[in-house]
Amino acid sequence: MKVLQIVPSISLVYGGPSQMVLGLSAALAKAEIDVTILTTNSNGDTGQAPLDVPLGVPLQQEGYKFIYFPCSPFRRYKFSLPLLQWLNEHAKDYDLAHFHALFSPVITAAATIARYQKLPYILRPLGTLDPADLKKKRCLK
Repeated sequence: MKVLQIVPSISLVYGGPSQMVLGLSAALAKAEIDVTILTTNSNGDTGQAPLDVPLGVPLQQEGYKFIYFPCSPFRRYKFSLPLLQWLNEHAKDYDLAHFHALFSPVITAAATIARYQKLPYILRPLGTLDPADLKKKRCLK
């Protein structure tokens, strides 16, 4: 089975939810599942430089692959057109996508591509459906 994990960023500045994807991917790889993480080089919403990583190139770690894509100039939203273009071209090569972060523009667009490409997916909302969280930035959501 080939699984895509798509997360807006895996930078340490975003904390546990972003880092959980790494542990999950390692566990899936140990179970002999082919895992690829797609993410951006975002490293904080303001002021910080993007992660200094190779872009658009598959990298290996703990039995799984990951690919970083450049984040748009509006890093707060962790959007990446190249990530979405890659997904559109390669979705047919995967059996399942696992999206992390419900109210992320790149995840919304990725889910649209997955539906169009008939790639089944799981959406992990990261606690964003909590009533208190739904009240935050209500207009954007």
